[in-house]
Amino acid sequence: TFDLEYGTSPRGFRIALLHHPTDFGEYRWTVDTAEDLEFIRQVYARFDGRDDFSWKDVLNLVHENPELMKINAGVQHKTIKDIDQRAAGH
Repeated sequence: TFDLEYGTSPRGFRIALLHHPTDFGEYRWTVDTAEDLEFIRQVYARFDGRDDFSWKDVLNLVHENPELMKINAGVQHKTIKDIDQRAAGH
């Protein structure tokens, strides 16, 4: 199984450890950069602006349209340390 750890600081933020038999770590479905925003806009465009799709629908979409993954492929995931420092205002 693959683990994804998410957490910020112990100052009231939740920390979670997720287990899943498949590694989805290659997918970047967050909006931290202009490239991420463009990816999300393209996903919504492919669903004709609907918002009733699931993460599995998006997974199928990117498998059928691998060029979508190139939009934000160069963006590095933030580490928990990066997120914690941002939350603390450093």
